Amino acid sequence: MSQYGSEAKPGWIVPALRATIMIVPQHLPLQFMKLPRWPFGPPRFRRFEDSFARNRPSKLAGLRAAIENRRHSDQLLILVAHFAETFTSLQNALESWSIDYDVVTSTVDSHWLSRLDTAERQKPVYLTLAQMLVAENIRTSHHVASPRLGVIAIDLHPLPEKDFRLEQFCRSLPHPVELGYFLSFDDAVVRQAISDNAIRILDLFGMGENELVTSLMLSRRLKQFLSKQAKLYPT
Repeated sequence: MSQYGSEAKPGWIVPALRATIMIVPQHLPLQFMKLPRWPFGPPRFRRFEDSFARNRPSKLAGLRAAIENRRHSDQLLILVAHFAETFTSLQNALESWSIDYDVVTSTVDSHWLSRLDTAERQKPVYLTLAQMLVAENIRTSHHVASPRLGVIAIDLHPLPEKDFRLEQFCRSLPHPVELGYFLSFDDAVVRQAISDNAIRILDLFGMGENELVTSLMLSRRLKQFLSKQAKLYPT
């Protein structure tokens, strides 16, 4: 599809590292030099573009494909929900898919991950509420081998600070972490931010009924809406 919507592949939790070669002209002043994207090696944190589905069943179908696509990966997967309703619907879906998972009822931080890394048997998927994730101020090397962690948020909170805390959690961990959002047009926050006209544009460009898309247009409008929310409800 075009810049308005491109197909989101189900196996999106895959590292994509880029090699960079920098040539520094001698006559170029230092303040105008463009440093390589990762001058000191790849970062621990990577944020993927938002994935949008037409409705919640389509979103869950895309999520199932993403989980099954990484079944043989060494990456632990944490599914995060802000609200109990979303949490319950996802738990029911995992049960119906016969996916081996565990519900995390304790605080999720680097210590929890360390204990998990040494456990005899790990679950491939963990499900928790966003409020259980605790960011920490940890100083460590960029090159931490394990565990590799994928975090999928399946809803947005109307208060942007809640999702900011989620990203801060991912950034604080001394492990390679990849974060992405699976959203649908009938999610409460997305429904307020994305107009019917924007959805019609995606239809014109061929968005399928059960297709997941990434769209700069939708992500930009969502960000603008959340910025207004932050001004209306400052913390």
